[in-house]
Amino acid sequence: MSSIFDDIKENIHITQSLDQTPHHVMEDVHYHDCYEIIFFLSDNISYFVKDEIYPIVKYDLIFIPPFTIHKVTQTDGKYYERIVINFKKIFFVIHLLIMEF
Repeated sequence: MSSIFDDIKENIHITQSLDQTPHHVMEDVHYHDCYEIIFFLSDNISYFVKDEIYPIVKYDLIFIPPFTIHKVTQTDGKYYERIVINFKKIFFVIHLLIMEF
């Protein structure tokens, strides 16, 4: 299994994605230099993170630390929909400093 570094340029990046391929599977694991939160909008998904596979149902939320390999391993539905929020540590540092004033 190969791994791919997915470079996120912004301090925060939010996407909503819909893959309509039945039984969607990512070929390679990937990782980022930022945190990732995934909010699942579809059911019956298996998601690999680090060294575990997790069963995911609609409205589950997962948090992935920086440099942690992950990927979709299986979808049983007709589509795979999710909202993904990627953010760098500096995003929180900046906003925490602003809140302190």
